[in-house]
Amino acid sequence: MIGPVTRGALGFAIALGTSALLAAPAQALVFNAVLGPEAAGATGSGTASLTIDELTNLMAIQVHFQSLSGNTSVSHIHGPTASPFAGNAGVMTTTPTFNGFPTGVKFGTYSTTLNLLLATT
Repeated sequence: MIGPVTRGALGFAIALGTSALLAAPAQALVFNAVLGPEAAGATGSGTASLTIDELTNLMAIQVHFQSLSGNTSVSHIHGPTASPFAGNAGVMTTTPTFNGFPTGVKFGTYSTTLNLLLATT
C-alpha cells in the first residue's frame, strides 16, 4: 500500500492501466489512484501517481494524503492477485516501508524515484 490506499483500489488501477497501455508501445507507463480508507469508520483521502519509465527502468512515486483517522505507520505497494478483488496481494516494493515516507502523521506528501533494476527496490 501507499499510505491509506486499499489493496483493491491500487491493484485495480494498475490492472486497468496495464491493459490499456499494452496495445501500443510506450516509454512511460502512468498509473493514478484515488486513495480512501480500507476499514469501516476510518477517514482519509488522497491521491497517488506512479510513473514507470521503460527506457531508464525508474519508477517515480508521488503521494498526497490528508484527514486520516489514524497515524501512518508503513508504506509499500501491493501487486495484483490472480483473481481481481480476491486473495492476498503480495508486497511488490521495499518492506516494510519506503525510505523517507512520513510516519506518525495524519496528512502528508511523499515523492521518490526508485531504480527497478535494484534488488533493494
